[in-house]
Amino acid sequence: MPGYVSSPAIWKDGVKKAYYGFLGFTFLDILAAIFSIIPVIGWILNIVVAILIIICYVYFLIGLKGMRSSLVNLDDAAAVNNIYTGSIIGIVGAIVFAIPLISFVGGILSIIAYVMMLLGYNKMRNSVSLPPLAKSGAFLLFIAMIVELIAGFLGFIPFAGAIIGAIGSVAVFVLGLMGWKKISDSEL
Repeated sequence: MPGYVSSPAIWKDGVKKAYYGFLGFTFLDILAAIFSIIPVIGWILNIVVAILIIICYVYFLIGLKGMRSSLVNLDDAAAVNNIYTGSIIGIVGAIVFAIPLISFVGGILSIIAYVMMLLGYNKMRNSVSLPPLAKSGAFLLFIAMIVELIAGFLGFIPFAGAIIGAIGSVAVFVLGLMGWKKISDSEL
């Protein structure tokens, strides 16, 4: 449909990359929650997972950049830019999280990243120019971010926190898949 994007091909390519990047870093987040339960070698595995999360975030960023550049409506481009900025903060958070004595700072940066992304998905779901299917996908992503924040806070509960975090990560994974699928299936 004319008026949504300047180039449907660039939009579709960007959505595809963002989808696979999201798939990667949310799946790896599930692994990180599982590995945190494992004594002794769990922290080594989490360092490897953090590096892989960074790679997935970069792919996600490339996709978002394509989406942002193809959007005609400036408010929609700003929404995608919030998600983009949140992702950059997320990458920095993952790097800092891998440094043993200051990993708590990485956790704080991750929370900031999720809030930025939450704002972006909220703007997308309330867009006046995106197709309804894309907006409903953004709504699912908005809900996924809320679930992730709640699971992240509950993850600090001793013993049960890791299990709650893993369950939250699975919920985010499923909601994210459904949300990005709807955005990628939307007719432009």
